[in-house]
Amino acid sequence: MKIRLIAFLTATVLAAGLAQAQAPAAAGPTAAGPAARQQLRAKRAAMLRGRASKALNLSDTQKQQAKTIREQARQTAQPVRDQLQQNRQALTAAVKTGNAAQIQALSKTQGDLMGQAMAIRSQAQAQVYAGLTNDQRQKMDAIQARIQQRIAQRQANRGLAN
Repeated sequence: MKIRLIAFLTATVLAAGLAQAQAPAAAGPTAAGPAARQQLRAKRAAMLRGRASKALNLSDTQKQQAKTIREQARQTAQPVRDQLQQNRQALTAAVKTGNAAQIQALSKTQGDLMGQAMAIRSQAQAQVYAGLTNDQRQKMDAIQARIQQRIAQRQANRGLAN
């Protein structure tokens, strides 16, 4: 009787394990598509801004100024983002046709556009940084140093360090 009970329990556990292993994967942000990934990025960015605001002890005026600067940068960058998207589509088409000259030209254009987007972001960051007090700047520099240290550590752990 004990052997049958053990065999039954073993079979039940194995069947449950197989059923779980064959269950469809939960739809995460990567499976849900670009819109869901964009929403996830926006939530993360908002969470990080909230943490930074608390860590730096920003005043309400500073928070509002930073928000205005971000919105202006987003508006300024929108045409560049649109061009990036169009260029990516053209580059994908060029890859499919095997047009080496077009691939080269579109790749250069993509790099130039990415540089423009980075310049817009960097200018916005510089404006926000300029609005900080000396104490807040020191805190911000310390936070950025810790972030860079963590990135370097992760890369070293993955074997990506130079």
